[in-house]
Amino acid sequence: MAIADFLYNSDFVQDKAILLESASFTIPTPTAGYTFTIAHGLPFTPLVGGSWSTSSNFLVTYDFGSGVIPSSNIGASIFDYSLEIAADSTNIYIIPTNVSGATQTVHVRVFGIEPSDSTATLPHTASSGDVFAFSTGYNYTKPYEASKITGLASSSTTTITHSLGYVPQLTAWATNSARTFNSVFFEDVTYPIYVSSFIGGSVVDASVEVTTTTAIFKTGSSSNTNRFDYVIYYDRSGGTS
Repeated sequence: MAIADFLYNSDFVQDKAILLESASFTIPTPTAGYTFTIAHGLPFTPLVGGSWSTSSNFLVTYDFGSGVIPSSNIGASIFDYSLEIAADSTNIYIIPTNVSGATQTVHVRVFGIEPSDSTATLPHTASSGDVFAFSTGYNYTKPYEASKITGLASSSTTTITHSLGYVPQLTAWATNSARTFNSVFFEDVTYPIYVSSFIGGSVVDASVEVTTTTAIFKTGSSSNTNRFDYVIYYDRSGGTS
């Protein structure tokens, strides 16, 4: 069997969550300039992700970078309300967009992954979790390579090769020296790459494309992106086959 066909394989490392946080807050309307902040207390900028919901039981769950449809103002946002996530050396930031015309309470669950070049000694996260520990009824993604790309310039392309022979799953983050989310300005902020934006066929900020042999990272012509962090997984994009 190929590694990708296993739900779990103890011969290979797993992603290690070095931070687990949960919180609830109310998205105001309008949201321009509003950010919900969580201090992370880590000696580096974590690679953050997670999920959110409008209900405390998380029966309906959304990824960061997505939200509730249909939009009440499609010209302003494709989502009625949505959340993005980013982090710097001190805080995690939840940045909402709300075009619904009404306030909305949301609940967030956040995880942080240690960057590949960190050598920090960190406390255990077990006390932050619940009683669920492990079940092979679920797939555990299996990292093939975790690394970084630095020294980037605008309009640059960096190609990473892999030997998997199929299109693998990949998670990537961009670090930007100057980035605005929903009218909020950040410096040296790291955020997941959810989607790639283009104007006239050119990358606006940062993009990643995965093929059967490569992962291709690009920056836009006016991009301030100076670093990519990424994890390529043995798991196939779209699931096992």
